[in-house]
Amino acid sequence: MTPFAVGAAHISRTRFFTLNLIGAIVWTISFGYAGYLFGEAFRLFLEDFKRYEIYVLVALVVAGFLFWLINLIRRRRRALEHKK
Repeated sequence: MTPFAVGAAHISRTRFFTLNLIGAIVWTISFGYAGYLFGEAFRLFLEDFKRYEIYVLVALVVAGFLFWLINLIRRRRRALEHKK
């Protein structure tokens, strides 16, 4: 979309290159800094998560077992309904 707008506005190549370079620098700095901040926050989260990892593991195992059990019950009910 942008190249069409730039072409329609008859912006020179030099001006386009300059504006494009400025935009690229702004995006690079923004994403780099955001990545740094989120990376630091994620590191802190992982350090804090170690206190709760056994509880999360147990919850995941229980959730997986319940999912399996519910599917088993549903399959057996469908099989009984088919027999009737």
